[in-house]
Amino acid sequence: WNGVNQVSVRFSEDVSLAAGSLRLLNSANQDVALAAVNPFSYNSTTFTATWNLAAPLGRNRYLIALDASSITDANSAALDGEWINGTSTFATSGDGTPGGNFYFLFNILPGEVNGNVDVSGLDRIQVQAAVGAAPGDARYNYRYDINGDAQISGLDRILVRAVVGTGLTGVPDPSIPPPPLSPPLAAPTSREVGELLSVTTI
Repeated sequence: WNGVNQVSVRFSEDVSLAAGSLRLLNSANQDVALAAVNPFSYNSTTFTATWNLAAPLGRNRYLIALDASSITDANSAALDGEWINGTSTFATSGDGTPGGNFYFLFNILPGEVNGNVDVSGLDRIQVQAAVGAAPGDARYNYRYDINGDAQISGLDRILVRAVVGTGLTGVPDPSIPPPPLSPPLAAPTSREVGELLSVTTI
């Protein structure tokens, strides 16, 4: 998508954490800056933490790193966050033992809709075939909704056409930062599991 300016993470139970519990790194292993105003919020009803970014993410590879020692539940249990990219599912994270950091790789490449990390004429054709579709339509695919407005229109087609020839081939994944990611809190006493992760837009 275009305009991704938030990262949200939902946990399996109520947790204590802060803005510094997350690092977002790009392919140059540079930290992505958070917004100067309201950089972080947490919804204790849905167990969802949201980080607002200083600017929308550009075309790149990114790594979300959650510091297990700074994310704890009511029993001071640290996050059980182990995740194997390409293998783990969104059902749950962790290995059953508290204290594992959560690392999640993702790509931002507006216009790329078929998962091959390069934008080509095929992407444009696929979006063109879905113009007019909206959620609930069999032709609707969220990947084709380039601007994230819940409909696939001629504007999405134009956005894809403008970036044909771009891609992430040869762009390295960010490196996993060495622990600790932030100052440690109390030692864990029971299991905490991190669940669904989503990258959202507004």
